[in-house]
Amino acid sequence: MIKVENGVCEIKTSEGVPGMMTGLSIAVRSVKRILMEGCDHSETEAKKVIDRAVELGLATDEEVTQEAMAAMGKVMMLLKNPPL
Repeated sequence: MIKVENGVCEIKTSEGVPGMMTGLSIAVRSVKRILMEGCDHSETEAKKVIDRAVELGLATDEEVTQEAMAAMGKVMMLLKNPPL
């Protein structure tokens, strides 16, 4: 079982690594399906979103902080100079 709440991930499995990988695979397939059916993403777009999530999941804390700061900078620029 994989449970995420308030930014904390809890993983419970009695099957070790194979069980954990199965749970992760099922979760990824579910996210892909939701992106495609519920958010009207193409399969390619859904895979890009998932790939990005995996990149961030494998990133160091410093890399995640840098990514967040870059995103905040973009938001600030849009707030200062809204598109017409």
